[in-house]
Amino acid sequence: MKKGKKIGIIAGVLLVAALIVTFFSFANYYKTRFQQNTVIDGVDYSGRTPEEADGMRRRQDMNYHLRILGREGSEAVLSAEQLGMTVSYSRTMSDILTEQDPYAWIGACFNGHLYTLERTVTYDPEVLAASLEGIGFLQKENMRKAQDAYIGDFDEEAGRYVITAERPGTELSMEKVLEAAGTAILNEQPEVDLDAAGCYLTADITSEDVALNAELAHLNRFQDSVINLQFGEEVETLDFSVFHDWLTYEGQDAIVDEGLLTEYLKSLAENYDTYGKKELFTTVDGYVMELPKGRYGWKLDIDTEKETLVEEILSGEETTREPAFTVRAARWGEDDIGDYYAEVDMTAQKVYVVDHGQIIFTSDCVTGNMSNGNATPPGIFGVTYRQTNAILRGDNYASFVNYWMPFNGNIGFHDATWRSRFGGDIYRTNGSHGCINMPKARARELFNMIYQNCPVICYYIDDSYIVSYPDGVTPTAAPMMAPEPTPEPVIIAEPEPTLTPEPLPTAVPVLPDETSVSDNTVPADPSLLPVLTPVPEGVVSDPSIAVPDVTQEVPLADL
Repeated sequence: MKKGKKIGIIAGVLLVAALIVTFFSFANYYKTRFQQNTVIDGVDYSGRTPEEADGMRRRQDMNYHLRILGREGSEAVLSAEQLGMTVSYSRTMSDILTEQDPYAWIGACFNGHLYTLERTVTYDPEVLAASLEGIGFLQKENMRKAQDAYIGDFDEEAGRYVITAERPGTELSMEKVLEAAGTAILNEQPEVDLDAAGCYLTADITSEDVALNAELAHLNRFQDSVINLQFGEEVETLDFSVFHDWLTYEGQDAIVDEGLLTEYLKSLAENYDTYGKKELFTTVDGYVMELPKGRYGWKLDIDTEKETLVEEILSGEETTREPAFTVRAARWGEDDIGDYYAEVDMTAQKVYVVDHGQIIFTSDCVTGNMSNGNATPPGIFGVTYRQTNAILRGDNYASFVNYWMPFNGNIGFHDATWRSRFGGDIYRTNGSHGCINMPKARARELFNMIYQNCPVICYYIDDSYIVSYPDGVTPTAAPMMAPEPTPEPVIIAEPEPTLTPEPLPTAVPVLPDETSVSDNTVPADPSLLPVLTPVPEGVVSDPSIAVPDVTQEVPLADL
C-alpha cells in the first residue's frame, strides 16, 4: 500500500516536473517566435521568428506588379523593383514580438493575437521614369499625334458640309503618365489605364470648337437655296448638292463661279434644247420627213438664266419656275411642233393650217425661184412677228404688202397683189426671192389664224428628207427636188420690227377676234390695225444693207 502510494507521488511529481519543463520550454521558444494564432495584416505568422516574418512580408510586398494599359491594346507590366517601390510599417516584427508575453503562450492557443499595422508605400521616381522609358509604346517615336476636327469635303449623303470629328492619337504626356503610375503604386492598384487617367494628349480643335462651327455655318448658309427648273413635265433641281462647289468666299461675301454655272446651263441646254436639231414631221399627205429646225424649238437663254440663278442661289429660298428661253416651241416632248401649225408643201405649192390633224385652211402660193438659186429653204420655223402695211426692201426693190409674217429671218408669208396666179409650177422659173407669196384675201385669213412663234413647216417632197412614204407611194414615185437652196436677199419691213420678240407664255393659238388689235401674240383683224409709218430715209436694222428711196419706182415682180 505504502509502496503504491509512493509510486503515485513520484509519478505526480514527475508529471508536474514534465509540465513545468514543457511550459518553460514553450515559453522560452516563444521568446523568439510568434505565439500561436498570431495574425498580422491578415497573414498568420504563428511560430515564425521576426526575421522569418520580415522575409515573408517582404516577399509578399515585392510580389506587387503594376500593369500599364494604353490605347489600341498596348500594355506593359512593371515589377515592384522596376517601380522603385518600398513598403514600411508602423511597427516592426520585433516590436510585435516584444509585445507578446512568452509565458502567456497557453492563452494564445485559444485567444490568438490580431494585429493591423499602418503601411506606408513609397517609390523612387527616377527608377520609375527609367523603367517607363524602356516601354515601347511610351517612346516618343512610337506615338501618333491626335488629329484636329475639321470641315471635310461635301457630304453627299447629308447634303451639306459637316465636321469630321477629331481623332485620338497615341501621344502621351509623360508627366501625367508618371503621375498616374505613381498614384497607382502608392495605392497598390494592380493596373493603371492611361486613357482613363487622362494621360493622352487631345486634339487642339474639337467638334465643339466655336470658330470651326462658325465656319461650318458660313459654308452651309445657302443650303436652303433650292431652284426647281421646270422643263415641261421634267424638273431639274438645282440645290446645294449641285452648286456647293461653285461658291467661293471673300470675307462674308459669297461669289458664284459663273464658269461652272455656265457649264451647268450648257448641260441643261444639251438635254432640253431642241432648237437647231432635226425632227420628224408627218405631212398632210402622209409623208414622214426628217427636217432641220431653223428659228424654232426650245433654246435656253443662258445669259438671262445665269443672272437669275446667281440671285436665287444666294437667296437662301426655294423657287419653282420655268427657265428663260430665247426661242420657244409649242410644247415639250419629242414632237415640240404641237397640234396647231402652218404647213407649206413647196412641191405642191400649197399652204395649210392644221389644227389637231384637221386642215382648217388651204391656199395656193408661190415660193422661192428654183431657177436662180432663190428656192425657199425647207425646215421647221416659228413666226417671228406679224405686221400689216409693211414695205419690203431688197437690193433693187421696195414693195408694199398688206400682211407680213416672217418666220425664217427675212423669209415669210405675205400677200403679192402684183401676181395674178398662184400655185402650179410658177416657182420653178418665176418664183419669189424666197418668201411665200399668197393672194391678198388668203394672206389676210392666214394673218388672223397664226400667232407669234406659231410653227411653220416648209418642205419639198424630196427623197433626201423622207423617212417613210404614204401607202402606195414608192421612192421612185416621189417627186425629186434640189437640196436646200439659198434664201432670198435680205428683206426689211417698215417700221423695223423687233428681231427677237418676247415669246408667248404658251404656244396655244388664240383664234381671231374681229374687235382685237394685233399685238403679235394673237390673230387679229388687220383692217382694225393702225397704218404703220415708214422708216425715215436711211434708217435700217443692218448697216450693211442699203435702203433705196421709198418714193422711187421699183419693180414689184418676183416678190
